[in-house]
Amino acid sequence: MRIYKQNETDMSVKDITFSYKIKNVLAGLFTATLVLIILSSFIPIKQNFIIKTVVVHDTIKELVVMKHGLTEITVDRNANIPTFCNNPGALRPSSIKEVNDLAIGTIQAPSGEFLHFANKEHGYKALELVLKKVYWNGSIADCINRYAPSFENNTSGYVGKIVSKMGISPNTLVKNCNIKKLMKTIAEIEGFKQ
Repeated sequence: MRIYKQNETDMSVKDITFSYKIKNVLAGLFTATLVLIILSSFIPIKQNFIIKTVVVHDTIKELVVMKHGLTEITVDRNANIPTFCNNPGALRPSSIKEVNDLAIGTIQAPSGEFLHFANKEHGYKALELVLKKVYWNGSIADCINRYAPSFENNTSGYVGKIVSKMGISPNTLVKNCNIKKLMKTIAEIEGFKQ
């Protein structure tokens, strides 16, 4: 019978057993991860839909709206557009993404396309964004000349109503106005009924 003498560099039975256990655990983790990756490729990716209530032909329906686009909504031709669309500023589709993101769709009117909001709060928030991002550093007169151009509106009358209702000058900067009062005045001029 031969007797083998263990060197200091040789591994003991205990060390060998521990080493195999670690290898088995790592192999198990790798296998589980691989199985999860393969299974996840067969599961359809959940899309983010937003369910919003929309008024369509005087009825309420549930409408699924993808966040990346606007849905066209039909409106009675005699309807007051700002009120029907919860759009106190009579806003049109905008180059400002945040404004369009607040809308649930658009309507087509003889004077063009307008944004439709789920509620008046979203409409007012969109109007505030437009005033702050586009007109903030301009005067009331400059703002209204762009916001309500003379080919569609009585621009000087519009400016006059704002100046009169708010007790300010046409040269007052938008950022120096009470923004809430300015939004309410614009909504009133646009014909928005609460």
